[in-house]
Amino acid sequence: MDYDLFKPQPIEVLNAIWAQSKGRQIYLPTLLRSTDTWMEGPAWLPPNVGSSFFDRPDEVDYYFTPLKFDGKRRRQFIGNPGVIFADLDGDHREDYDDMPPSIAIATSPGHYHAYWFLDTPAPADLWEQYAKGWTQEIGGDPAGWDITQVLRVPGTINHKYGNEVQIVSFRPERTYPLYAFPKATMRPVLERRARPPRSVSLRGTLIEDGFADDLLPLTARYWLTVTPEELRALGKIDRSAIMWQTEKALISSGYTIEETYQLMYFTAINKWVDEPEKLWAEIIKAAS
Repeated sequence: MDYDLFKPQPIEVLNAIWAQSKGRQIYLPTLLRSTDTWMEGPAWLPPNVGSSFFDRPDEVDYYFTPLKFDGKRRRQFIGNPGVIFADLDGDHREDYDDMPPSIAIATSPGHYHAYWFLDTPAPADLWEQYAKGWTQEIGGDPAGWDITQVLRVPGTINHKYGNEVQIVSFRPERTYPLYAFPKATMRPVLERRARPPRSVSLRGTLIEDGFADDLLPLTARYWLTVTPEELRALGKIDRSAIMWQTEKALISSGYTIEETYQLMYFTAINKWVDEPEKLWAEIIKAAS
């Protein structure tokens, strides 16, 4: 991806992204490094966010919602989105034909977030079809298009890799009609293998006795049966990545979406116990 020679300040980039969509407010979640604590934070009214908000670069990982809301950061409160974004992790397609991004941001070596401005904000249901379709088309992260997504703030530090999140290109004059993007199609990641019906346990974190399933990788079986005490003993781990890998393993081994949801909900690794709709949405994406 080519770097522009001249770039605006990070806050200008954020305001340009926020200006594309309908809605009153945005969210700026943070991750405190010392305690690995995620803070959703209050809603902000753009463009009233100043650079001073990002004044703890050595202590905090900063994120932002590229879309705007009229309430909590929930799908039902979303305003009409006016930007499509994708998480490009190195396996993506570099050739976008006649649709280069309006903004590109490098979040870590070889890893980018790209934004395509729409000429007109679209209803959320319609936007989701094309946002997902574009991610599928260019080989972006299948979990990176979600309507409530948060992404790293340009100009701040990605402490996971120790690098600054850099603005690659800023071309807000590039806008596209929604229908220029491809619609989503259901593409199973792996062909599901037929398996007989089975009952799903709802008791605690452990799956019922006799769970041994040769179709499911040992790593996934471990995370499905790990106890809260064992999980705490492991220290700092990336629960999001573990959940995603386990969900994909269940789906590709032949479990239905409903079975996968029930099995995942009662595991110790589930970070969405109090927000089950997020777990459901994540599993839907894992199955697509």
